[in-house]
Amino acid sequence: MMSEDKEFPTLAVLSATSGVMLTRHIGELYEVLNHVLGMSLMTHQLPNASRVAEPYILSQHPHLREASHKVKSLVPPKDENFEERMTFLCDILKGLYGESVMLSPDREARERWDVLYGQDFFSTFRG
Repeated sequence: MMSEDKEFPTLAVLSATSGVMLTRHIGELYEVLNHVLGMSLMTHQLPNASRVAEPYILSQHPHLREASHKVKSLVPPKDENFEERMTFLCDILKGLYGESVMLSPDREARERWDVLYGQDFFSTFRG
């Protein structure tokens, strides 16, 4: 049985949908993906889990779709001001989309994961 709705930091959710690490805490990314997929992921599974979970997360929060797709183009170049600029970008995103969003586990996302990657540990190394 899948659990209830849960609140997550917006930056962690956008990290899951954009492929850009916006949250400073990778544990928050694990929590988002574990919750949506209803499983306990390992590090090597995060990229595939993000790709599987993205459409299901964005169907719950369509207002995040534009931000999710534009974030990659907004990431500043990695120079001496990178941290300051990333903080500024994250502050803007939180101002536009709020500090947190509620997410529901998604049985279809989990079923999609199982179809693509099954239960085989090594199958998740495929991209």
